[in-house]
Amino acid sequence: AADEAGNWSIVSATSSFAVPVNLAPSVFSLVSPDDDAIVTVSPRPTLVWAASSDSDAAYGDSISYAVSYSTDSGFAPAVTTSVSGISGLSYGLQQDLEEDKTYFWRVRAADADGANIVSPSHSMRINVLNYPPAAFTLAGPATALIMHVSTPTLSWNASSDGDPGDSVTYRVDYSSNDSFSSYVSSAGLIAASCALPALTENATYWWRVWATDGVNYTMSASTWHFRVNASSEPPNAFNLSSPLNDTRQSSLQVTFNWEATSDPDPDDSVLYNLIYSISPNFIANTSTTISGLTQTTTAPILLYDNQYYYWKVEAVGARDGKVRSSTQVREFYTDVFKELPAPFSLVAPAYGVLISTTVRPWFLWETPIPCDPDPADSVRYYIEISPNADFAGTQPIPTGTDAFYQPLANLLDQTTYYWRVRASGYQNTPAEQVDTGFIFSSTGVFVISMTNNPPQSFGLSSPVDGAQVYTKTPVFSWDEAADTDHNEIITYYLYASTSADFAVILDSAVTTSRSCTLDKLLNENRAYYWKVEAIDRKGSHTPAASEWSFFVPELNRPVAPMGLSGQMSSDDRSFTVSWSSVTMNTDATPIDDLAGYNVYRLLSVSTETVTAAVPVAFAGAGALSWTDSTVQGGKFYFLLKAVDESGIESDISMIIDSLSPETLTLLSSDNEAVAELPGEIAGSLLAANNPWNKDLAVRLERKTELEQGRILRAYDLKVEDCRRQALTDYAFAVPLTVQFGYRAISPVSAAPSVFSPGELAVFWDNGVEYIRVAGYMDEARKRIIIKAARQGNYQVRQVSRAAGFGLASTYPEKVFTPGVAPYEKMYFYVDNPEADKITGKIYDLRGEFIAELVPLNDATEVTVILSWDGNDAPAGVYIYQIESQKKIINGTIIVAR
Repeated sequence: AADEAGNWSIVSATSSFAVPVNLAPSVFSLVSPDDDAIVTVSPRPTLVWAASSDSDAAYGDSISYAVSYSTDSGFAPAVTTSVSGISGLSYGLQQDLEEDKTYFWRVRAADADGANIVSPSHSMRINVLNYPPAAFTLAGPATALIMHVSTPTLSWNASSDGDPGDSVTYRVDYSSNDSFSSYVSSAGLIAASCALPALTENATYWWRVWATDGVNYTMSASTWHFRVNASSEPPNAFNLSSPLNDTRQSSLQVTFNWEATSDPDPDDSVLYNLIYSISPNFIANTSTTISGLTQTTTAPILLYDNQYYYWKVEAVGARDGKVRSSTQVREFYTDVFKELPAPFSLVAPAYGVLISTTVRPWFLWETPIPCDPDPADSVRYYIEISPNADFAGTQPIPTGTDAFYQPLANLLDQTTYYWRVRASGYQNTPAEQVDTGFIFSSTGVFVISMTNNPPQSFGLSSPVDGAQVYTKTPVFSWDEAADTDHNEIITYYLYASTSADFAVILDSAVTTSRSCTLDKLLNENRAYYWKVEAIDRKGSHTPAASEWSFFVPELNRPVAPMGLSGQMSSDDRSFTVSWSSVTMNTDATPIDDLAGYNVYRLLSVSTETVTAAVPVAFAGAGALSWTDSTVQGGKFYFLLKAVDESGIESDISMIIDSLSPETLTLLSSDNEAVAELPGEIAGSLLAANNPWNKDLAVRLERKTELEQGRILRAYDLKVEDCRRQALTDYAFAVPLTVQFGYRAISPVSAAPSVFSPGELAVFWDNGVEYIRVAGYMDEARKRIIIKAARQGNYQVRQVSRAAGFGLASTYPEKVFTPGVAPYEKMYFYVDNPEADKITGKIYDLRGEFIAELVPLNDATEVTVILSWDGNDAPAGVYIYQIESQKKIINGTIIVAR
């Protein structure tokens, strides 16, 4: 048995007759709606199926149908509706199905015995009513955004459609106006984005999106817009307004105006840069820029008056910095105050010129640049020409802008003319004077002189004919040469020569005054001849009435060369003498005419050899050494004399020995005395070896004014620099040997005619008194020889020859101060006519021996000098004892401290 739901149960029974087994109806199919069909006609669709069959029909079995429909594919009882007992093959639903729901349905066929079969289920969707897609929003670009590409991509949030079987597509509308009165569309879009084609630069676009299911449309919730700025562009072109070209600005505060402009780029504003310059090319260091202006006017204060300025404006995009220059560059000028033209000078005729070739001369004057400080003014000139210095009654003649003029009428001959030019600033056509007043040039003067007379005769004044002139640059003067020509100017030509016939002109000078000097220094010891010629402006000559001469004596002589040193070659074949440059004359003036140096070579040193010597070589002024390649190891003496351009020689230098170049020999100024300088002294005379850092010389100068009575010779032994300045603080490192010759000296008394041994002595001035110096007479060579330890005055005196042994004197007389000048030692002068050997001793008052007296010369000389320095003796009284071979002398002296 089976229920309507198709559930079966088996009943066991016993039949009295046999029947066949009941079979279920056959399989059948659903017809309509098709599986997964969309029902659009009615919410109560009719369900149709195919008939089932039953093989038991012969036994009286029949089939009925039951329809089940549900929103659950598993036909859960809670959501399933079933209708049974249907005999036909269709069933029209009796209630509305829900819109847009999916339903499942099936049919069960059952026979009378309860056997049944269920068809496969179908689904269907109810879509009787069609709804549009769901509302949606735009996504990007955000509204009012600036797009920096020309092909932006638009996007939106996807829409949806609840209708079964509906799919959503999109259409994009975009337009250049917000009313979409005209627009471009892109339809059939599946994705929620759209890439637009290239759009117009700087344009604003509005856009919207439509969603459609093919029937109904839904527009996006809003309309958005964006702006296209694919590339940055400068602001739009604009013009300058004022100042206009060539306009005068009467104030340094100038107001600039220009047109406003805009920037084509969306939302970009414009700033302005005002640029003004004194250069049309706007060179950097001539230009000023005022940046970041928001207005189209500004009024800066300019720096310069009377100046042309050039100006332009730049418009600058505030965001992108793109620059657009104004379509014009304009210029104007500042002219706050009107000023007269710049000063100018006259050019021709030159001031004071004599014009002898024309009576209609050309007049020329300067045109300075700029001619007028006011930039736009042109300068116009007027010339005045008059025989009157005050220009009384003279009518100015206009020359326009020309800086030249030639008179239309002839000027008067033999007349002095005065001329000047005045100028002022003008503008416009015809020219109008804009300056107040005129600027005047200086006044020029010239003379018209078409005829000419030569200068008149004149005489010379100085140097007087035959005069001695004590200068190398004498002033020559002469009388005036008169000329009868009007305003004549005389030029004098001075000529000097060393020959009376002026065959060779030594020097000349040209002057308009009546005196002058020559450029060239004259030579000394020379006669000169001179003459003068007077020449007027037309070249007529008149010589002075006579030609004169004068004589320039010796004015000064060079200082003797110093800094002598010598060097023998390694093979002894040549000897080189070196010296320092001579820069001074003996009168302490700088030497300006040094010609060079004469080199002398001697075989011996004496008055005779030095006097007779002739130069063996000449070295130019720039030379400081000379080499003798012929010495061949021999002993020669070399000396130098500086020579000036007049041929005047200096005194002799010190003398150097080729075999002993470390020592020097010195001759006195009279060549009678000879001093020998050992190496310790000679070396210290070089600048490199002394604290004065200059070359020095030892001089033995004769003082004839002191020679009287028994003073036969007087000399000054001193050390000097190149200016002949004595170095009083110089001290000889060791004594030098001085030999005073007396061959040319005669005794004071007539008889005998020669000096006896011991009759000559040398005395030295210690600053307080003259003291006798140890020395001896060399009768064979006629010399008295001493050792000089200090500079100072030395005298050769005739003294009385002692008759016997005795103490001639002491120096100082009684008291001395050891080591303290001037009495630092005690000297004992002993007469020794018999040539005994003299000795001496010092004792104290107790008789104890203190010291030996030291002989300063040969102890057997006619006069023997003994000394005691007293260095180790305390202050007090001491006894001296001097002995010859026959006699003893005693006495006392005092040591003071």
